[in-house]
Amino acid sequence: MLTFDYLNHRTGQPAVLIERLVEHIPDKGFKMIRYYGFLSNRHRGEILPKVYKALKMEEKKKPTLPGYAAMLKGYVNVDPYECVQCQSRLVFNGYRAGTPLSELTASTLVLASMMPA
Repeated sequence: MLTFDYLNHRTGQPAVLIERLVEHIPDKGFKMIRYYGFLSNRHRGEILPKVYKALKMEEKKKPTLPGYAAMLKGYVNVDPYECVQCQSRLVFNGYRAGTPLSELTASTLVLASMMPA
């Protein structure tokens, strides 16, 4: 037998937690709805649209997730694709993987000095 004692702050008396845990144990033979039928992960994609159609319900669409730029604009109020000096749109030219930070900084400074002011 396993019991957990805790202090009930409403009454100030110690109480046994086992009664509260037993409420969440399903009866023998009870099928959990998330693992059974048309809501199971295996059949949800093919059967659930048919259930919506049979019940004449509108199928719920997945919300689109905001992209990196939209999230940054929303939280920090900064557009990551806008130049901080001239406020024009930045253009992606390419990337170099594995380049050390010191080399990237040096090459950026050289390129910036070549730009007309």
